[in-house]
Amino acid sequence: MFDLKSLNIINKDNQQFNLDDKKIIGLYFSASWCPPCRKFTPVISILYEDMIEYYDDIEFVFISSDKSNIEFNEYWNKMSFPALSYEYRDKKEELVKLYDIGPIPALIFIDTNGNIITKDGKKIIEDSNGNIEYLRNKLSM
Repeated sequence: MFDLKSLNIINKDNQQFNLDDKKIIGLYFSASWCPPCRKFTPVISILYEDMIEYYDDIEFVFISSDKSNIEFNEYWNKMSFPALSYEYRDKKEELVKLYDIGPIPALIFIDTNGNIITKDGKKIIEDSNGNIEYLRNKLSM
């Protein structure tokens, strides 16, 4: 089990972001240097923006594999959801090992205790064609 409170999640205003009231968290492992990531990021960002208009019990968090804080910030500016603060590379590596993250982009959904709901988040979002209810049904929400 992973303690989500140990993560330094920041919102777009660089303020601490609390995940306590979320039922499900999508951890999005991605990087600016990765062409498939750059292709998927706009898809997940649009779905996220649509989703948060109606639901506040799910959150996405960007976990960067970028090579510098500058790359991280430039890439994160293209996203609409919170992120693990770049300087916490040790936490990123801990998450990669804990959840056995392979090639990126990877999107896994976990519950508030850190238990895996699915490691197929990318496929679910691609299959949803932007349908928020499809995503929620697949996550049993």
